[in-house]
Amino acid sequence: MTLVRDSALPWLYTVAANLARSEYRSATRFGRAVRRLEVVESVADHADAVAGRIDDDRRLRAVLVEVRRLPRAEREAVELLPARRTEHGRRGRTAGSGRGEHPARISRARARLRNPNGETS
Repeated sequence: MTLVRDSALPWLYTVAANLARSEYRSATRFGRAVRRLEVVESVADHADAVAGRIDDDRRLRAVLVEVRRLPRAEREAVELLPARRTEHGRRGRTAGSGRGEHPARISRARARLRNPNGETS
């Protein structure tokens, strides 16, 4: 190593520049290699699905308990909701009421289920 004006700075600058260039080239090669890789979609974790089903079952049981606490007419109206194949009036007559009473019972039941303790918000 030859010192210029008794200083090692030019040599240190050259070494630092070479190291920086080498690091830049290495990072560039790595970036190109990563872009060539296939993107593999991650697989859903089975444990998450099981936990979700357990939570869903727990919520469904809680809702069913609340539905059982509804007054009889409202409970029957809610229980008839899944029978979507029948027309609205037929559901109402099945529940033992007129055509317009069924939606009113459903509305009252929904209000009670939203607020099971009778609290007003």
